[in-house]
Amino acid sequence: MARFFTRVLIFSFGILLLTSCNSTKNITYFSNVEDTTFYASSIEKQISLKPNDIISVTISSLNAEASAPFNMQNNIVSSSTTLTGSRNEPGGYLINPDGTIDLPILGSVKAAGFTKDQLKDNITNLILSKKLLINPIVDIRYLNYEVTVIGEVARPTVITVPSEKISLLKAIGLAGDLTIYGKRKNVLLIR
Repeated sequence: MARFFTRVLIFSFGILLLTSCNSTKNITYFSNVEDTTFYASSIEKQISLKPNDIISVTISSLNAEASAPFNMQNNIVSSSTTLTGSRNEPGGYLINPDGTIDLPILGSVKAAGFTKDQLKDNITNLILSKKLLINPIVDIRYLNYEVTVIGEVARPTVITVPSEKISLLKAIGLAGDLTIYGKRKNVLLIR
């Protein structure tokens, strides 16, 4: 009789052990991918600037002394206090609600509606037409390029992307990856 109970107990424990396991097929990424080679897209679509974007505009030339006045306001770093503590925010130019930025020497320049390349060309043409610099080099970068990752991740967060380019996998990784309950086949990307 004791042997019978031992066998039933071992059998029951074995059934319990098999039913409590989760298949790793449900928690792996790219489980149905046949080829392990991923090709990056060489086409980069630039988005248009809009009001409340913060951009960095750096103007330089062979004559550093002549181009210095164009970059005075751009280097200011502001400090703010939030609920989570204080933080330093890089300075730059906030695009006004009317779509303009105020650049030293050049004054008010329309920025909203242009891509970074279009604004760069516009500022370069303004400098050349006023004969302020010879061969100016204009560099424009987003300072508030952010990605928000929410949902069933370890740390829902807002990620500031300094390189202005991030992959979906990197964003999820920076948020601590999907939890075991996250549905890997149901990820929504909103642009």
